[in-house]
Amino acid sequence: MSHARALHRFALCLALSSGCSFTTATGFEECKSDLDCAASSVCSVHYCLPMWPGCQRVEGAFDAGARIAIGAVMGLTGADGGQNDREVYRLDAMRLAISEANKLGLAGVPYALYACNAPNTDVVPGQTSWLISNLRVPAIIVSGSDRLLAAEGEPTRLDAGTFMISPNATTAGLIASFQEHGNVWRVAPPDTLQAQVLLGLFDGGLGPDAGVSSKIVVVAEDTAYGNGFRLALVDALASHGYTSVKQLTYTQNFPSSSAYNPQGIASALNNEVPAATILVGFPADVVQVIAAASSLPRLQYASGHRWFFSDSAKDPSILTTATRGTLEGAHGTAPAQGKGAAYQTFTDTFSQRFGVDPNGYSFLAHSSDAMWLTLASTAWAGQSGGAITGPGMRSGIANMLGPGTSTPLLGAKWNDISLAMLHSKVINVDGSSGDLQFDLDAGAPASPYEVWAIVDGGITTLSYVTP
Repeated sequence: MSHARALHRFALCLALSSGCSFTTATGFEECKSDLDCAASSVCSVHYCLPMWPGCQRVEGAFDAGARIAIGAVMGLTGADGGQNDREVYRLDAMRLAISEANKLGLAGVPYALYACNAPNTDVVPGQTSWLISNLRVPAIIVSGSDRLLAAEGEPTRLDAGTFMISPNATTAGLIASFQEHGNVWRVAPPDTLQAQVLLGLFDGGLGPDAGVSSKIVVVAEDTAYGNGFRLALVDALASHGYTSVKQLTYTQNFPSSSAYNPQGIASALNNEVPAATILVGFPADVVQVIAAASSLPRLQYASGHRWFFSDSAKDPSILTTATRGTLEGAHGTAPAQGKGAAYQTFTDTFSQRFGVDPNGYSFLAHSSDAMWLTLASTAWAGQSGGAITGPGMRSGIANMLGPGTSTPLLGAKWNDISLAMLHSKVINVDGSSGDLQFDLDAGAPASPYEVWAIVDGGITTLSYVTP
């Protein structure tokens, strides 16, 4: 029986509620917990249900009959099917929070995290609908602007009012999603602010050697994230008198139908002879463009050219044998890590469990905060033992912005945080990524940014800036 047909018959049996044997009619087996089912299945309404393609159990109390299910939709693999390390590490940051909260659970009820791999946005609506309809998740953590845009408007999500939060979605267009559809939250600030930070670098914020007074080219991937950042940059540059600004967009992963491949981008830049190029793209594309540019003298530091990057490029994988020389001296910006009260504890526990230093990757602290905010919001929604719903969680996150002394979002503080939220007490939280004072008209905080650079073949944080 096909996966889709089995799901349809399962839903039909639930609707009829009688006269239907799951084990004989659909092949589903009775269960009390996920562990009673095959690894590719979950226990839903006491019957084993095959998971949607790309979805899996990740962390939590899969042996518990009652658990609070949380969903995640992320790009855990790239276009080539290989593992996307930084997305995996972001998921690990969420896993760490779940495991720490589960030492106490929520009034004794544990959490379980189910993650769906979405290497492209086409699969996101189906995954979103399945998580809500079958696992009854009140919340989904979504990685990336394009995935969040694909998920938040899905009809099942809109009907349920499911709580959605992203650690790293930054496109300014999501402000409209928050205002129109509600419950679309982001831990990282919008790119309109990051554009201002990048502008500060051109205005000589790093000294006269980094100042830019002539032609600038903005190269961006043709996605909601890339175009949103590109337009914010162009607006910011124009407002400060930069009149010689060129724009170039490319299709992510450079399919054969793309107008530009890496060599074409490098050639176009070489013809423009810019003083600076701002490249808004992800590591796999950055590596190819920089490798193609490495043979062109006009695009080298020694010739006066400067490379600048957005947060999406901050990843050790951009430093290869073919790119290191050209990237030396390049600068970038990213929502800051290391500015929150909980960051050092997060770094220590993450490194101990996963053997990875989170300082080398963007948005790991934000991923931890996204999960802790989600968990704390379930506590508010679960007051008086009521059902935990997305709308209830929306009220929860709005009540973590109170005045007074802040409470770090840490496992050691989970008992205090959850009890306060369960008893309708407004609190003030401070995460690993920084002070989480959300703008309730935008669904995102105005957090600090870090300025990073390639120095001696490695990524180094130079300074922190609050726009």
